Amino acid sequence: MKRKSVIATTASFLLLAAMGANAGLFDKEGEQKQEGAGAAGDNSGMFSALDANQDQLISPQEAESNADVAMSFGELDTNTDGHLSADEFGEFQAIDQQQQ
Repeated sequence: MKRKSVIATTASFLLLAAMGANAGLFDKEGEQKQEGAGAAGDNSGMFSALDANQDQLISPQEAESNADVAMSFGELDTNTDGHLSADEFGEFQAIDQQQQ
């Protein structure tokens, strides 16, 4: 029974590490990126994590995985096309950083 627990824990860790790497949270060497690393205003990690189908747009359904984005979706969708582009999402990130 203990062995199954260890295997499950290891599998969970590997899955989370893979998800983090895909979300841009780790660099190529597997080290966690420092907050603020990269170009100013770089939001590709969080944007990619929310963009589940990787179509470069965040739908209202995808936005629901982040309560703050979901609540602000209507305001962020400045061109009212029903999706958030990377530029529109960048506005959310700028506002969010100002509030911190």
